[in-house]
Amino acid sequence: MIQINDGLCGILEDYYGTNPDLFDSDDDGLWDNYELKNGLDPCDDGTDVWGWDGASWIIIGAGEGNIDNGIAGDPDTDGLVNLYESWANSDPQESDTDGDTIDDCEEYYPGVDGYETDPTKMDTDEDDIDDNVEINVYNSHPNDPDTDNDGLLDGEEVTHGTNLLNPDHDGDHYTDGEEVDFGSNPTSASSTPNYPYDPISAPTYSNIGQTSVTVTAPSIIYSEIYFLYKDGSYYTTSTTNSFSVTGLIPSTYYSFCYKAWTGTYGLTDESPTSQVRTANPPAEPTPYTVRSFAALGDGVSKINLYWYCPTNFISGWDYKIYRGYTASTCSYLVTRSHSGSYSTQQNYIDSPPLHTTTYYYKIRCYNNDGVAGPYSPTVSAKASFGIWSNKPDMEITLKVSVSQAKPIGSSLLVLGLGLIGLTYVTLRLLKKKF
Repeated sequence: MIQINDGLCGILEDYYGTNPDLFDSDDDGLWDNYELKNGLDPCDDGTDVWGWDGASWIIIGAGEGNIDNGIAGDPDTDGLVNLYESWANSDPQESDTDGDTIDDCEEYYPGVDGYETDPTKMDTDEDDIDDNVEINVYNSHPNDPDTDNDGLLDGEEVTHGTNLLNPDHDGDHYTDGEEVDFGSNPTSASSTPNYPYDPISAPTYSNIGQTSVTVTAPSIIYSEIYFLYKDGSYYTTSTTNSFSVTGLIPSTYYSFCYKAWTGTYGLTDESPTSQVRTANPPAEPTPYTVRSFAALGDGVSKINLYWYCPTNFISGWDYKIYRGYTASTCSYLVTRSHSGSYSTQQNYIDSPPLHTTTYYYKIRCYNNDGVAGPYSPTVSAKASFGIWSNKPDMEITLKVSVSQAKPIGSSLLVLGLGLIGLTYVTLRLLKKKF
C-alpha cells in the first residue's frame, strides 16, 4: 500500500476519521490537512458526508453535507470561496486573514483597488509599508517595493521624507537613492552626492612614440564604458580603461581626460586633464660643408652665387648665406631652400647695394633639427668694374685727319699713329676682360 503524506499522522487520521490513503478524504478539492487547520470538516464535501463502513470508504450521509465545508463554501462571507482560499493559503474562517484591513477576496482579485496582493501578508512587497497604507495613503504599488524605481524602498522613502512616486524628490537631477547612498540630502536641491567613483586622477601614459601613445584611466567602480577626450574634444570609447591613440605628430603636446558610464549611476564627472608630449624623431646628422661655392658678378648690378649640396644631404635641409665687406665681417643675408635633386646646382642672385664694391660671401647648410654644418670657404666678387661695363659694345675710336696735321717729320707721324693704335688695342682688351 502506498502511504499518503498529507501532513496528518495516522493517529490524527484515526481521530478525525479521515482516510489515511487519501490526501482529500471527501474528494472536495480541499486537502484534509488544510480543512482541519481552518475549521472545515475533511469528511464533508459540502453536499455529502463520507466515512468508513468497515469495508470501504463511501458516502455515508448523502445530502447531509454543509456547503460551508465544500469548495464553494464561504464561511467567512468575504466573497472568496474555500477553493480559492486554499489556493491562497488564507483562512476561510477569517475575512481578513492578514489583518491589513483589506478583505481576502479584495486581495485575491484586482477588485476595487486594482491590485492583487497576498491575503496572508500585511506587506506583500516587504517594503515596510502595509498594503492598505500603500494603496490608500501613498498611492504606491503594494507589489513593488520601489514604486518610483529610484533605489529607495517605499518604506525608506517614508523614513527620509521623500515622495514614493518621484525618483528625484528635490529636482537636483540625482535620484533619491543615489543621494542617500552617497551622503547627500534627497530633500534639498543644494545637497548633491559625492560619488566615490567620480574620477579624481588624471590619465597616465605609456608606450610614448613619435605618433602614438597608450592612455590609461584609473579604474572606476561600476564602470561599463570609458570615454576619452583629446584636446577638449571627444576622441574614442573603450570597454576597458586603456586607450591606444595613434596618428599624432612627433614632438607635440596633447591633453587628455576621460569620463565613465557607470550603469545605474549614470555618467561620471570629467576627470582632471593631463598632458603628454610625443617622442622626437631620430636625430639627423650634422650637415657636411657645402660644395663648390662660387660668386660671379654680372658686370652690371648683381652677383650670382653657385653651390652644390653637402654629400650627406637629406631632404628638407636648407641653406643660410652670409655677406660682408670683408671675409671676417660676414653677417646673415638670406635663407634658401634646396631646389631639385641631390645633383642639382643651387644658385642665388644677390643685388648688393654698391655695384663696384667687392663683397665677401660664405654659406652653410642646416638640417631639419636646426643644426648647422660648417661654413664654406669665403668667396668674393663685385657686380661691376666701372662705367665701361655699362656699354658692352663700347669701342674707342680715334680719328686722325692727316690733312689737318702740321708738317712734321715722317718719323714723328708714324710714332704718333703707333701710340694711338696701341692705346686702342689696350682699351679693347680691358673691355673684354672686365
